[in-house]
Amino acid sequence: MSRREDDGGPEKLEAQLAELRRLRTSLNQSDRLLHELRVHQVELEIQNRALREAQEQIEQSRGRYLELYDFAPVAYLTLEPDGSILESNIASARLIGQDRALLLGRRLQTLVAMSDPLAFRTALRHALEEKQESRTELTLRTVNQQVLTVEMLVSPALGPDRTTRARVALVDVSGRAAAEQSVRFFSQAGARLGRIKLSGAQLLDEIASAGAAGVIDGCWVEIEGAESVAWRSEPVRRKMPGEQLEALRLQLRPTQLRVRQSRAPAAGRWNEELVIRRLWPLMQAWATAPLSGDGGVRGTVTLLRATGEQGTEEPMLALVEEFARRASMLLENADLLQQAEHATRAREEMVAVLAHDLSNALFAFRLHAQRGLSRGGEQAQRSLAAIGRGAQWLLGLVRTVLDLAAGGGDEVKVQLQRGNLAQVLESACGLQELDADERRVRLEKQWPPELPASFDQERMLQVAFNLVNNALKFTPGGGQVQVGAELGGDQVRFWVRDSGKGLTGAELKRVFERGWQAEPGAGGKGLGLYICRRIVEAHGGNIWAESAPGTGATFIVLIPAEAVAGVSPQAEAVAGAPSVG
Repeated sequence: MSRREDDGGPEKLEAQLAELRRLRTSLNQSDRLLHELRVHQVELEIQNRALREAQEQIEQSRGRYLELYDFAPVAYLTLEPDGSILESNIASARLIGQDRALLLGRRLQTLVAMSDPLAFRTALRHALEEKQESRTELTLRTVNQQVLTVEMLVSPALGPDRTTRARVALVDVSGRAAAEQSVRFFSQAGARLGRIKLSGAQLLDEIASAGAAGVIDGCWVEIEGAESVAWRSEPVRRKMPGEQLEALRLQLRPTQLRVRQSRAPAAGRWNEELVIRRLWPLMQAWATAPLSGDGGVRGTVTLLRATGEQGTEEPMLALVEEFARRASMLLENADLLQQAEHATRAREEMVAVLAHDLSNALFAFRLHAQRGLSRGGEQAQRSLAAIGRGAQWLLGLVRTVLDLAAGGGDEVKVQLQRGNLAQVLESACGLQELDADERRVRLEKQWPPELPASFDQERMLQVAFNLVNNALKFTPGGGQVQVGAELGGDQVRFWVRDSGKGLTGAELKRVFERGWQAEPGAGGKGLGLYICRRIVEAHGGNIWAESAPGTGATFIVLIPAEAVAGVSPQAEAVAGAPSVG
């Protein structure tokens, strides 16, 4: 039974005290003295009970305080003036990465590495000497090598011996710090990416330079065999000679291959096992992400860090993934711009082709018209027939232009039909006869009456007309142009040979390039032979030139006698625009 139950509780004691005071007046002196003693005894009992209750409350309060202190989610430490740990809660032991019992008595500065020790010592002095509260942000490397960004609040606290101690609260703000670093990185990197010219020749270098910003020490970009690397600071660039760069390339390669295969970001660290000769690693950690395009992986981008602390992988992966996404969009926009520029050039080419062939045809029409009007009779009939054939050819030229416009300028279409190539050659020479007479050039023709083949008549007339017209331009007066053809097995071969000054070896390599001219001052656009090559290749054939200086030039065309695979007589055959050197 408790003491409280024995005594009957405070109410019973108070009642007894009142009863004793009432009886005091009726007692004699000795009895009164005895009575006073009993009154004092009761009063002491009441005081003792109050003290016990106060002590119990204090113990309960202290227990609650210790429980709150120990299990608080914030890390709390109580420090001596020299930084030694007097008290530590569970959260602080977990944050530092050491058992709580092993923390007591040790200096905090020896347990964790601080990014700014002076700021910590200043905050400690303000709390102990000036009795002021201070707040600062530090980066700590803990016992288990984890890197944390913490907000440190240092305030004065009075110890049991009335001496001043420092109460330290550590709040982990690594997530917020990482977010701020991401914002700073993308504010700088995004601004640089936004200034890149999509049509610039150094697009890869510009992307790498944009990535080496903010908290990133270097950026490595590789796309389809090409690579570029940039560094945030000039000292790092100077420390990265060829040997160091090659060693870093070997270190990055496994991560890059893993990213290409998985199409997902991955982190990597310097691996001493991959080092042929021991080098100090200037870059110890990195994160790589794929550069996507056309439904696949075009390359990778790698963000590098000079330090390799544990716990930095996730923020780095988030940074590189977002940067790679933006870089991929930039590359895609550059491709779209290049396609648009290519389409624009192709349409310009279409207009130039039209102007080139129209000028040649109209010149021939004018000569035939002038000859027919001046001589009349049979000559007029011949001129009208030549003009009629030329008009038919011009209709084909219009179809060429329409095909180029419909296909975006990237292709030439041919409609293959069985026909006699000899008739096409005759028409081409007939359109040029009057021009040959005006130039005093003899036009010789030699081919069998039947040259059966599958070809587009209007397109092949365009080829023959351009070759004969080109030969006449470069043949001096008194010379000759020979046009011949033959059927050999499953191929038809025809050629145009002039007696001009010929072409050098270097000129032969460029003669079919768009815009190239043997004599730039002689007029024209340098398109005739380029057009011929595109049409012949659309037929599945081949065209080339043979020449030597002083011996004239021979242009030879070889086309299949029958439609080849992929070039059907019943369907249109398409030839992509050849690249121009």
